[in-house]
Amino acid sequence: MRKLTSTLGIVAIGAVVAAPAFAGDAAAGKTHYMEQKCDKCHGDSGKGDGELAAKLKMEIMDWTNKEAMAKLTDADLHAIIEKGGKAVGKSPKMPAYGSKLDTKAIDDIVAFIRSLAS
Repeated sequence: MRKLTSTLGIVAIGAVVAAPAFAGDAAAGKTHYMEQKCDKCHGDSGKGDGELAAKLKMEIMDWTNKEAMAKLTDADLHAIIEKGGKAVGKSPKMPAYGSKLDTKAIDDIVAFIRSLAS
């Protein structure tokens, strides 16, 4: 790492370390996804076209859209699932699953959701 000195102090220039990805299991996540009935709104393939989507009268995010998914971190997805949409500034129609699912199950769902945009 190279250091630059100025009258204001020392500035370090080096590689930026990315935050680690969640270590979820996509196959287990798909099982949790179906058990919790996420597919009712988000659809079997995650396109936001589940059987209840039209009744909600709102656009549901297409998890197969790589560009849109790149804007959300795994931590963002985890928080949305755990706390619900309203708690994180998203749709209040997205329920919280933190009382129904443990952290590992939520990480697995995040891994499954990520697999849909690959």
